[in-house]
Amino acid sequence: MDLYVEGSTRAKVWCFSIWAITAVALVLLNILFPYPDVIHSGPQIQAVAQRYLARSLLFSALLVPLSVWIIILARLSIKHGHWPPPGIEVPFRTRIISTARPALVYLLVAIFLGTSLLVVAVSFYGWYKVSQIASGVAHAT
Repeated sequence: MDLYVEGSTRAKVWCFSIWAITAVALVLLNILFPYPDVIHSGPQIQAVAQRYLARSLLFSALLVPLSVWIIILARLSIKHGHWPPPGIEVPFRTRIISTARPALVYLLVAIFLGTSLLVVAVSFYGWYKVSQIASGVAHAT
């Protein structure tokens, strides 16, 4: 027989609020830092560099707290032996799953953290390279 944890209204409000904030941040990123149609000069390359920097900071602001939260939840689920851990409210009806193999949980958390770190690192590297190109173009003219 499967056991379930019912979703709570408070968790739904938090979940939808975080989704809305993320959506608004991504829309504002595209509005405030538009990608130039054609790149011919230093100021246009600087605009691309500013877009990369804004995207990198946005990803950092979103993924670092999410990563910490994932680590805390993974440790709690391994400690208690099932997902979701007791005392954690879930936004939707969730089946209770045994975490009898903690190595698999650690592997999944490591994959998530590695992917998050890669996204942030690639964004900052893109900003760094485009900034170098922009400064090279500015010095050449």
